[in-house]
Amino acid sequence: MTWSSLIRRRQDYDHTDNGRISHWKNASGAEDARNIQISVSVDRSLKMGLIRSGNTALTPEDDEALTGYLWPIIREIVKTAIENQQNLIIEGCYIPFHWRRDFDERYLQSIRFVCLAMSEKYIENHFDEIIGYESEIEARMIDADCTIDGLMEDNRSAVDGFQNAGEQVVMIDSDYEQTIKALLG
Repeated sequence: MTWSSLIRRRQDYDHTDNGRISHWKNASGAEDARNIQISVSVDRSLKMGLIRSGNTALTPEDDEALTGYLWPIIREIVKTAIENQQNLIIEGCYIPFHWRRDFDERYLQSIRFVCLAMSEKYIENHFDEIIGYESEIEARMIDADCTIDGLMEDNRSAVDGFQNAGEQVVMIDSDYEQTIKALLG
């Protein structure tokens, strides 16, 4: 389970507030984003809106196809936010590994990309805790099919994909809160 965020930051952003991330485990991240006037767009909400409205025949289980379907929309939302000098966090898992190819330098200089991932050791030691936070930010149906092995496989795939694309991956290995504090510090 990795989470990727494209973050648009204003140049005059105070260092203590820059890059606040609404992340899956800490509901205060969403509150922080509201407090410093950053829009948070969760790509899962976009996904469900398009599916429920009948604009696609894809289902919530079609992850790979959904990335290709959602990315052009998400990409243009990011460009629009940058052009309008808005702060925006895109939080979710439908960002392609080679996302940078879709932006020229004038956009890239305004984007901060963060990929959070959990080590296998962390998943093994904190699986029940991870599952316990599944609906912390948004009420979601609990995935009864979620297993330690499945979570590790999904996580490994995303880590490998982003690293092979040249992206830095921030690994949560032992202390979630300390990892986040170091990232934001």
